[in-house]
Amino acid sequence: DRHFAKPFVGALSGHFDGVQSMAKNPSSLSMIVSGACDGEIRRWCLTEQRQGARWTSQAHSGFVRGLAFSRNGHHFVSASDDKTVKLWSASAPASSTEPLATYLGRYPFTGVDHHWKDHLFATSGATVQLWDTSRSEALQSFEWGADTVTAVRFNPAQHSLLCCLSADR
Repeated sequence: DRHFAKPFVGALSGHFDGVQSMAKNPSSLSMIVSGACDGEIRRWCLTEQRQGARWTSQAHSGFVRGLAFSRNGHHFVSASDDKTVKLWSASAPASSTEPLATYLGRYPFTGVDHHWKDHLFATSGATVQLWDTSRSEALQSFEWGADTVTAVRFNPAQHSLLCCLSADR
């Protein structure tokens, strides 16, 4: 028998490996996505948690290191150790397990964030890259001697600012 601190609502069970990343849909109170170490992504509806995940895909061949929704909540991106970022529909039916687009990188990705206004996303890893969802190549790439950039986030107030977290001491 497990004991949890209140107000514990419930556990979302279903992943076979550890969950590495999660993201909440900004336009929905009940939709989240989770990414596991085995490359699986699951879309959950918190109001229907007893039914399990509403959508599942074996999305990547490596750890899912980052997930981020677009501001309008229509799609989300996933970043992985397999050197790919994939664009997914947030409203895809359970039978649709193919991404809308796949973006290839030179290095494994450690994180991803979606821009607050534009159809852009940023990835972190050996480099920080800025991507447009309509193009297959990165728009810009930034390097400044850090060992690895572990996280990247857009500023919600000043949309042109990008913040990075690195492991360079």
